[in-house]
Amino acid sequence: MLSLAPNVRSNTNPAPLWVTGSISNAVDWVETITIVDRNGDQVTGVGSDTWTLQLRDDKDDTAADLTLISPTNLTISVGATTTLAINADSDTVSALNPGDYIIDIASETSGGMKTHRASGRVSVVNSPVSF
Repeated sequence: MLSLAPNVRSNTNPAPLWVTGSISNAVDWVETITIVDRNGDQVTGVGSDTWTLQLRDDKDDTAADLTLISPTNLTISVGATTTLAINADSDTVSALNPGDYIIDIASETSGGMKTHRASGRVSVVNSPVSF
């Protein structure tokens, strides 16, 4: 499960939200998170943007270990709150080795404007080991 909070580490991380949490590499990753700006206000006008979530196991990697993209694995909904639904099956996340990963969430408008929405650290765990 992921937890998002306004990013107070803006000197080392320009993304407005800091992400922490853990996921299992043995089951489907199904979760919904609320997207806000640095002040905690709702983000609007992003319903038609393309959203990307990436995990990297090394900060110097230029390639992601896992990439999820809307609308395949991510769904953005704008209403009373703005939410991002993550839906990745176990086959998708099973390739991740247990350990800590850097997570980045970004959006891109149809005009090509990219916005780094969130960044942080998540742990991938091997739990449950099997069913």
